[in-house]
Amino acid sequence: MTTSTTSDDLTRRQAGWMLAAILLVAAGLRLADLGDRTMGHIEAYVPGIEFPYGIAAPHPRITLWETLKGSFEEPHPPAWYVLNWPWTKVFGDELFWLRLPSVLAGLLGIWLIYRVAADHLDRTTGVVAAMILAVHGYHVFWSQIARPYSLSPTLALLGTVLLTRAVGDGARRWRLGYAATSLIGLATSYYYWPFFGAQMLWVFLATAGRRPAWRGILREQLAVLTLATPVVALALFQSRESYLEATFGGVLESLRDEWAGLGYLFRPYGDPRVAPPVGPIALHVLAGLTAVLALVGLAAPKRPSRDPESAGPGPSV
Repeated sequence: MTTSTTSDDLTRRQAGWMLAAILLVAAGLRLADLGDRTMGHIEAYVPGIEFPYGIAAPHPRITLWETLKGSFEEPHPPAWYVLNWPWTKVFGDELFWLRLPSVLAGLLGIWLIYRVAADHLDRTTGVVAAMILAVHGYHVFWSQIARPYSLSPTLALLGTVLLTRAVGDGARRWRLGYAATSLIGLATSYYYWPFFGAQMLWVFLATAGRRPAWRGILREQLAVLTLATPVVALALFQSRESYLEATFGGVLESLRDEWAGLGYLFRPYGDPRVAPPVGPIALHVLAGLTAVLALVGLAAPKRPSRDPESAGPGPSV
């Protein structure tokens, strides 16, 4: 797939050098003091850590079977742990090496967000998108933690790249890559399921309109969904009280405070000993700025996405 360019767009060489610089900065931010901080409890679930049997929580996950069985003890699918099992076998359980896969996944995500934007808009937009993600505080933080949270968005971006290439030329390598990526994503994070559902809806709407040739991809998506159904059974077994119903006493309050409030950033603190992340004035300034930027984005002239097929316009990516 070639990138659409305009007279004021970056050249391939310019974009390449800028992206390389962005990745170097991103790597520096994520590798800084990577192995110096103490381990948090949420990182204790990584396989290969030789905790004492019988007194450790979680139980040690030394073998592959123990790694799979350990998924029943916490509310996450097993794919990330299975992928980390051979990693710790090779590199050991030093904190730096335990956390390095998250760093690598985060860096790959920065390159992929450039690729998505460059494919469908232009290289300048791709560089800006990569720059924003490279210094994004949450992304930096979770790229330094031995958990699946930096891998999940990277898989989503990779799936998007592969899907748009699959519908572009129908090559088997893109379709197989997309199917494998989607299956791993569905088995890595439950948040991947609605994302995959949105991709299925996009392809379905295209097949119902002017893209009947995409029906093969829709069938493959349904096959991936079928293969991932054991994860649904695991989710039901792992299920616990919903954050939306328990965190703040009601669904509407939780939607307001957890989702619209960007997680912990705008959460009200009842304990006077705990300082909030931002002060009350900064909170209102940030909330107002967010609203203004959202309105500006909605009112901005829409740029048509590049169609993955040269035959004519299709659904917007």
